[in-house]
Amino acid sequence: MQFFTSESTRPNTHHVDPHAGAAPSVLMRPYYERLHALEEAHGWSRGMRAYAAALLTPLLEREADHRVLDLGCGTGGMLTWLSSFRDTRVVGVDLSRDALGFCQARGHRELGECSATTLPFQTETFDLVFCADVLQHLPNPPGDAAALSEAHRVLRPGGYLYVRTNSGCGERADETGAASDDYRRYKRADLTARVERAGFVVERATYANALPALPMLLRRRFTSPVATPNGHAHHTDPGLSRTLRPRALRWVDGLLTHVLQAEAWSVGRLNIDLAFGGSLLVLARKE
Repeated sequence: MQFFTSESTRPNTHHVDPHAGAAPSVLMRPYYERLHALEEAHGWSRGMRAYAAALLTPLLEREADHRVLDLGCGTGGMLTWLSSFRDTRVVGVDLSRDALGFCQARGHRELGECSATTLPFQTETFDLVFCADVLQHLPNPPGDAAALSEAHRVLRPGGYLYVRTNSGCGERADETGAASDDYRRYKRADLTARVERAGFVVERATYANALPALPMLLRRRFTSPVATPNGHAHHTDPGLSRTLRPRALRWVDGLLTHVLQAEAWSVGRLNIDLAFGGSLLVLARKE
């Protein structure tokens, strides 16, 4: 792995237009410029941190001296959150040099440029692997199976894997994307099975972002997908469609945050696994 240390590649955020309408694709610089602008301000981003806190805080506060890998760290929002726990050392890796530049601008130094499918760490190095919105973007082969296998390898026995990915909730059984697609959606049973095949014991598997995503899920359920010549539904990467709302509409982000925080509370404190949602979460343990 080439560790990311170049000061010259720090991003210039002064010209970012977070209100732009186009949806930039992952691994493109505009994608990370927009992601950086959204991480602290958008209600969805704050809500996803609430979900992570609901499931991971008990683990990270149980004892000190954790070593955490943020696998696909993006622009570093979750790196900052994970680093806030006492005596927790966090390493971030990403395939995008632009993403790592934003992480460096946030003050993070333990950063590496590599693929999620080939990690340059020794076996049994970490206590937690955090992997958010990465699996759906990995092309097959080697794809998500290789990334999950690598996560298992670098975890110590008893360590945990936290996965967040997008949801195929609302799709009919015949709408599962072909295995060769570069972008995919997951249903709970499918993702759970993939994590278990990598050697993990799944402790929690729940949908997230339920109520805010309900209109999208209903539309998906009653709209025919674009099909490939072999008859499979074809999933294409929609890019980062979320944008920063105008100042007059920022109250919407506050409302969205409260709704997602309430959902996260029910998942964490009441131990409820949500039956539908726009995202999917799995917490698994390496025996």
